[in-house]
Amino acid sequence: MALMGPVGSGKTSTCVMKLARIATMQAPSPVDGVRYTKWAVIRDTYRNLNRTTVKTFKGWFPKGAGHWTGGGNDPAAFHLKGNLPDKTKIDLQVEFIALGDNSIEDVARGWEGTGIWLNEADLLPPDVFSYMYGRCGRYPSKAHGGATWYGAIFDYNAPDVDNYCYKLFEEVQPGGYRLYKQPGGRTSTAENLENLPLNYYEGQVNAYMADGRDDLVRRMVDNNYGYSRDGKPVYPEYRDDFHCAGKELQGVEGLPIKISCDQGLHPGAILRQTLPNGQRIILEEFYCDTGAKGLADDVKRCMAERYPGFRLVGGKCDPAGGARDPNDPNAVGSWLDAFNAHLGLTGAARITMAETNKPDKCTSAARILFTSLVDQGLPRVSISARCKVLRKGMNSAYCYKKKRNAGGGFDEKPVKTFPTSDVCNAFEFDALDDGGYEDVIGRARRSQAFGAGKMFQGKVNVKI
Repeated sequence: MALMGPVGSGKTSTCVMKLARIATMQAPSPVDGVRYTKWAVIRDTYRNLNRTTVKTFKGWFPKGAGHWTGGGNDPAAFHLKGNLPDKTKIDLQVEFIALGDNSIEDVARGWEGTGIWLNEADLLPPDVFSYMYGRCGRYPSKAHGGATWYGAIFDYNAPDVDNYCYKLFEEVQPGGYRLYKQPGGRTSTAENLENLPLNYYEGQVNAYMADGRDDLVRRMVDNNYGYSRDGKPVYPEYRDDFHCAGKELQGVEGLPIKISCDQGLHPGAILRQTLPNGQRIILEEFYCDTGAKGLADDVKRCMAERYPGFRLVGGKCDPAGGARDPNDPNAVGSWLDAFNAHLGLTGAARITMAETNKPDKCTSAARILFTSLVDQGLPRVSISARCKVLRKGMNSAYCYKKKRNAGGGFDEKPVKTFPTSDVCNAFEFDALDDGGYEDVIGRARRSQAFGAGKMFQGKVNVKI
């Protein structure tokens, strides 16, 4: 289990309670009826461990409850023995471990226990989890019935998309692993406000912005994933907690499913429906390295398995799709012709070329979707949790690369990385569909007209 939330949201206290609850729910030993558990709480440094984690832990247990040893610059330990309301006994051991400059193998060699708590897990090396998880479930021994629950709990502030916590809980998502995301600190549903100073998050924002750290506002206050180290995100307007549906979306019967794509040797595509209220739901993403036929085969397989009976119709494609298919030297028509043929899309149902592939127009169309709402304040675009590559790209992996020259700054075009840019490009071409291009052009014209008016500096005499 992992808990991701803003600073001050009560993550540490929640994990203390989770640990204690698991201890009370462990099955009693068949030998003496005692509920045995043993935990390792792991942090980056002893300073942080004792200043925050141990302090919070002690605050939840009354003075005199349990026995403490160690501390300072050494591992601390807590041992609690007592009676529970159901007449059973509890025996809880907790060891507090900090890595410092050591490897996890150096500080935890030979440890065996019930569970581990990775406190501020995003600040720990990935091998802490992989090394320690294999040592969970070894306490209590089989003679005492074994561990009826074992595993790991994580807590952390929203990391960047390159962090192993993002990869583990958003991309890999092994069976049984769950991520709980708390609301951002500035939302109406923010948690733990009653235990924080008045205007706490407003003060945090002011402090971060005074240092020019809007990235920390995004992560530490708003609980949104941080920027990739590769460069400047194309869509800082994207909020995963708002624009991702938080679940795997299903198709709405009676509505066609549209497909839009980015062409080439490594093409990408998305499937989308538009609901009666105007909201676009992104159902699926596709990418492959086998060209038009490979991509079409993946789409047809998905339609047969997940959307039987739904009608597939064409959206938009990169205008470069009008060139000959590079995968087929014998092709008569274009890449787009081949892709439509493989999908069986003909006539009005064919995928057509977008009006433009200029980056500013494509990103503007997508940006309009991310900054617009439909009825009752819903996002105009909602992305299925199944679309992991698209979400990672929008979270910032799809970015403008830093320039290496002395002047600094960023490239004008987003960096091309398979499959992220291919799927994101498919989304952008889809954003140009169904009035998206006209919306971009209309806004550009209104902006130019407004700018022209502002530039007028002549004097006007008005007589009344």
